[in-house]
Formats: sequence, C-alpha cells, structure tokens
Amino acid sequence: MKRHRNHEERGVALLMALFAIMLLSAIAIGLMYMSDTETSINRNYRDQQRAFFAAQAGLAEVRERLTVSNTGTHLIVGPAGMPALANSVMYVINPASGETVTPTVPGSRYFDTQLCHENLAGLGMTNPGPGVQCTTAASSPGVYAPFITSDAPFNATAAALEYKWVRLTAKANMSGSPFFVDGGANAATYNTQVCYDGLNEKVMPAGYATCSSEP
Repeated sequence: MKRHRNHEERGVALLMALFAIMLLSAIAIGLMYMSDTETSINRNYRDQQRAFFAAQAGLAEVRERLTVSNTGTHLIVGPAGMPALANSVMYVINPASGETVTPTVPGSRYFDTQLCHENLAGLGMTNPGPGVQCTTAASSPGVYAPFITSDAPFNATAAALEYKWVRLTAKANMSGSPFFVDGGANAATYNTQVCYDGLNEKVMPAGYATCSSEP
C-alpha cells in the first residue's frame, strides 16, 4: 500500500519553533526592561537619600555652631541685619579634596542659583519666577561675607560630608511670598525682618533694631 505525504504541512514545525523563539525573546526583553527600570528607581532613590541627608548634615552643623554655647572658631555669629547690609549674606562652605566652592560666582559649579528667589530687597536681584535658576550674583557691594569653612569631620578630604554650602541670611517677610508671615495685608512690612519667639514667627515691630531686642 502506498503512503502519501501531505506536502501542505511542510515547514509547520519550523514556524512553530520560530514563533516560540520570538515569544521567549519578547519575554526576555521585557524582563531586562523591568530589571533596568528597577535599577534606575533604586539608583534615583539612593541619590535622593544621599542629597537629603547631606543637606540635613549641613543644616545641623550650622545650627549647632550658631548656638551661644559654642566658643572660639567653632562659633558662627549670624548676620547683624537684613540684606543689603555689609556681610549680610553668609556662606559656610564644605569643599572636598581639591574642590573650589564659590557660591557667589555665577557660572561656577556650586553657584547659589536660589538667592534671587528669596525676594530680599537691596541685593539688586530679580526673581525670574518659579523653576528658573538665578544666573547673576548680588550687585550690591559688600553684602557677601567672607566664606566660613566647615569644621565637620574629614573637611577638605575625599571623605568630606557631601553638602557644599549653607547660606545664612536674616529672614524677610517677603522671603516666603506669597505666604507672608503677617498674611500680606501690609506691603510696608514685606522687607521687614521676621523674628521667632520660640513658638511662632512674627514680623519685627517698628522701633526695634534686632529680633533679640524685642520683648
């Protein structure tokens, strides 16, 4: 008895094999994409945490050095008044080994691109609006105090804490515009210094030169 081959089924196994390979390839590419995404998320989270705790370290050092219990070179005496008085904008810098940190020099790596957003009168700076970085330094002469070097452990070494500078200025009522301390009802107080009584912030009353002189 003769056996007849069905020539119409030739190549079916090859097509099925190719289809299986394509399916497995798609699954493999999907797994690789998911893995890369997870790696990027973890990397971004790590960088975010490093930046957050570096900023916290800088704030903690400066706040601790501003306390009156500190003496000698460790003590930081804050600005005597509002900008644009002489030495009214202060920076504590924390360079790593071989780094130059100059927050007052436009175009430098660590230039202060946020000072113009503080709305401090007398600096000769214009707030360019939300999300736009400052590109120029204060034009008023003498407002920048000499830099204060951090005395945190490992300063000026490769193991230095990762914050680069902390800025110190007296707070003006307009610094938090449009969230004024007094509600923004009196435009005459916008450039007035804000004081803290241990519980609340308030605009320094007329007739007082400093917050410490206020009862």
